Amino acid sequence: MRDILGRYLDCPPDRLQLCVRPGGKPYIDKVGAPIEFNLSHSLDIALFAVTSGLSVGIDVEVQRKIEDPLRLARRVMPADDIARLETLPPADRAENFLDLWTRMEARQKAIGRGIFAQAADPAQLSSFSFRPGQGLYASLSISPATPGIELRFFDFNKV
Repeated sequence: MRDILGRYLDCPPDRLQLCVRPGGKPYIDKVGAPIEFNLSHSLDIALFAVTSGLSVGIDVEVQRKIEDPLRLARRVMPADDIARLETLPPADRAENFLDLWTRMEARQKAIGRGIFAQAADPAQLSSFSFRPGQGLYASLSISPATPGIELRFFDFNKV
């Protein structure tokens, strides 16, 4: 992470001072740092997002068995997401839950809030869901909502 940030900032990685905001979001302790970033990992995959001047949140989850996705959803998800899960057959809920979960967590991370804090308003962010690989669910959110966002993906295992 420090190597990537150092390249963006043209700064030696060991000179970067990383801190954490009260909501848990990391940042670079440098006045006027031109980038924002966020990191997520699940088992052996990590996603790292970097933006120029916009707040960003990213989340990734590995597909797994979830005993009661509705119970978990009711603790933190907006009513629309819960209603969506309730309409699905039980066998389809876990997969859809992971998609909705990554969306919710990316939004919360973009605005610097934890998952149990007041929910972010989806209309105030630009959000993108994607599948970085088989059995993986991911979402990226940018605040404020910004039309015409250009996304670029790099797989550092292939560079």
